[in-house]
Amino acid sequence: MPEIIKPSMEMVKPGAVVKPGELADPALPIVQPSDPNNCDPCKGLRNKLEEHREKLKNYIADPSAYDNKGKLGKGYDDKIISGRIKKLQIDIENFEKEVAKCEYKNGMRT
Repeated sequence: MPEIIKPSMEMVKPGAVVKPGELADPALPIVQPSDPNNCDPCKGLRNKLEEHREKLKNYIADPSAYDNKGKLGKGYDDKIISGRIKKLQIDIENFEKEVAKCEYKNGMRT
């Protein structure tokens, strides 16, 4: 029966993902995946943040345009509108925190 040989770091291609325990010497560093496209890992979060800012701006400009459930015009408009605005503001604050964490984690912010 042939002997099963675990790959050493010399056998691993640059940028390849190597799981712990797959190396011949567990003391050797694990190669992290490289980003060949130089992509922004926080781009999706930034896009969501901008989408929510745009939603808030549009909702404030014309709340009735976004009344797809027919809740406005029944005497509770101020409460419904302020609640929706507050919800969007909370979402925006959360996305801002997530973008900051992502940027910090990826060395884009100190």
